[in-house]
Amino acid sequence: MSRLNIGLIGAGNIAEIHLEVLQNLNNCNLLGITSKTNKNSLRLKKKFHIKNIYKNYIDLLDDDLIDTVLILVPPLSTFKILKHAILKRKNIFVEKPAGINLNQSKSLYQLNKKYNAKVMVGFNRRYYSIFSKVNNLIKKDKILGLNIEGHERIWIWKKIYSSKILKKWMYANSTHTIDIIRFFGGEIKTININKKKYADFEYNLSASFSTKKNIIGTYNSYWNSPGGWSIKLFCENNTFIFQPLEKCLVMNKKFIVKEIKPNKIDIKFKPGFYNQMKDFKNFILGKKTINKIFDLNESFKTMKLIHQMYEKN
Repeated sequence: MSRLNIGLIGAGNIAEIHLEVLQNLNNCNLLGITSKTNKNSLRLKKKFHIKNIYKNYIDLLDDDLIDTVLILVPPLSTFKILKHAILKRKNIFVEKPAGINLNQSKSLYQLNKKYNAKVMVGFNRRYYSIFSKVNNLIKKDKILGLNIEGHERIWIWKKIYSSKILKKWMYANSTHTIDIIRFFGGEIKTININKKKYADFEYNLSASFSTKKNIIGTYNSYWNSPGGWSIKLFCENNTFIFQPLEKCLVMNKKFIVKEIKPNKIDIKFKPGFYNQMKDFKNFILGKKTINKIFDLNESFKTMKLIHQMYEKN
């Protein structure tokens, strides 16, 4: 295979962001698109010169000319579409989460062990250029601790989303910040969790953990308190502060603070999206990738951690 013949399932805002990237990558042929009503599909077809609009995702997946699909649908719709794409043995990029609970995630992982489709789950923050720069710096340093705040602003989301998705909001959205525990800290060795559920989908949660890399840390999320996402990495020689996650300040032992600036590619496109899609393309074409591919096995590991934190007694 020398190029990707791509079909997109979903035509919302996230699809447009991906299409902006795809039109700037070589060897990406936009063959088709489909969406729930196809009103947006028509708009994106014209804007990005996509060849075909398909009536539904089944028709798109049945087209043998399409070897690669991007599944860019709301979380409650992902499972059935991803399952169908795996059965068709397509090359698949799917926006997180791959399933809306642990059972769905496990089912997809086990199904793909049989069918062996090439699947990448989208976690664009793993591809932030500032994350990459910090990872390079801490190779010469030693991480002592990791503090993450993953507040959820649930009073805002209640005005936008249904209770059905909000009940699984930790998988639909908190997965971004919980996955960062694994990204910077590695696999969990021990974890202690204190949480209070004070409504059907509203939590206070505080967790302390240690990882197999001997890094200790905390994860705090207060769903009904004002605040955003943040990370603090405590190293022997530097402290790195991401607040918001798209901005990083570093403080050394002389208490001098400097900003670590993103690469031009993360200024031109939504942060992380270009290098993430470039890695997906190289993964499918058998070329070297920047990061280890976040596949359904990696997704299942993060989902197990979310389940342990929020749903396990």
